[in-house]
Amino acid sequence: MTAVIDSKQQPKRSYKVLIIGAGISGIVAGAQLQRHFPHVFRRGAADSFVIVERGPQGSFGGTWHWNQYPGAACDVPSHLYSISFFPKADWSEKWSPQSEILAYLRACAAHFHLGEFTRFTTEVVGAHWDAVHNGYLVTLRAVDAATGVAVAGSEELVFANVVISGVGMLNTPSLPDIDGLDSFKGPVVHSARWDKDLDVKGKKVAVIGTGASAIQFVPEIAKAASHVTVFQRTRPYVIARGNYKYSAIAKFIFRFVPFARQLYRLGMLISYDMGFVYFLRSKLNPLPMVVYLMVWLHRRGQVHNAELWRRLTPNYPFGCKRMLITDDWYPTLARPNVTLVDAQLDSGIARVEPRGVVTRDGRLHEADVLALGTGFKTTAMLWPLEFVGEGGRSLRKEWATGNGTRAYKGVFVEGFPNLFVLYGPNTNLGHSSIIFM
Repeated sequence: MTAVIDSKQQPKRSYKVLIIGAGISGIVAGAQLQRHFPHVFRRGAADSFVIVERGPQGSFGGTWHWNQYPGAACDVPSHLYSISFFPKADWSEKWSPQSEILAYLRACAAHFHLGEFTRFTTEVVGAHWDAVHNGYLVTLRAVDAATGVAVAGSEELVFANVVISGVGMLNTPSLPDIDGLDSFKGPVVHSARWDKDLDVKGKKVAVIGTGASAIQFVPEIAKAASHVTVFQRTRPYVIARGNYKYSAIAKFIFRFVPFARQLYRLGMLISYDMGFVYFLRSKLNPLPMVVYLMVWLHRRGQVHNAELWRRLTPNYPFGCKRMLITDDWYPTLARPNVTLVDAQLDSGIARVEPRGVVTRDGRLHEADVLALGTGFKTTAMLWPLEFVGEGGRSLRKEWATGNGTRAYKGVFVEGFPNLFVLYGPNTNLGHSSIIFM
């Protein structure tokens, strides 16, 4: 929805800084304002800054609030996927689960009293540059806490000298464009909107997608479901995770031995940043072959069925899609109650019917539950917000045409003064920690 600004309308409140989103970016931005400018952005200063979050009360955490499906975890090691000025010495394991990450982020928000600066159940509709007052007129709208639907007629206008976008990419579900999806008679859940009350015990579950979310929740639901049918369009490259729990001694060292945790974190950073070299394809670079060997050895050690091997062998160059890190994906697909339907070797999905999923060969795969691991709307940057900059320039239109989605250093956009995009164009990465970066 486009933000319509009435020049005669006066903003109800004014802020020095308005932050969009209470995820990792919003938490860090709010904390850093207080750390670096304590006399300006202090508790009790009503006009200092505000964080606007569309989620329910207390829903700090961004993607880790929205993604609470079974088996949810991070594919970046915990000590690397953490905030430099708010370290955690007692991570339970190398790759921590969603619940621990969410608790950590909310502890950070509480430490900096961000709840006092945050408006929950409120969304930003758009922002219009006001050249007279050198800031943005921002349209806000209330969101129903129970349904997540915007409340009609609840719009209000506020002013902010600076707008910081902490809008993420991994929270808005991307639903597959499949005929009949709405006709399915049973529960339909997306990984980013998982129903905590969903019980799959003894039920037939159809899973669409084999990406980073699906490889985590499929092993969990396969333990309880009577049968799981996984529909795969593209075969992912999979590498061993090698997770382990940190001992009490390790946690003690990280907490009390000077620089131990910092050096451990630095070593991880160097190791994972070196992973970028694996993506550089050159006759002089032998490292891609090392990755192929690691992927092959992992698959060789866990897949012993020739037919399943064919369905799990990628047929495109490494690096075209995100490599997946897991120890239990292959063993799960080998379970007797799991069937893998490969779009290339078997048949792709034609449509969804009330009783299940129909593939192009006419076969009906019956299901009681439909689980979607189809990812997020990652290419629609800042969607659905509308920013209007100098001279009435629409950010959405400029990014949709011409040179495409672009920003200097991924943060600053020409023609949109005082707008800072923390998770902007070309800032995503597939080999290390975006938080550290």
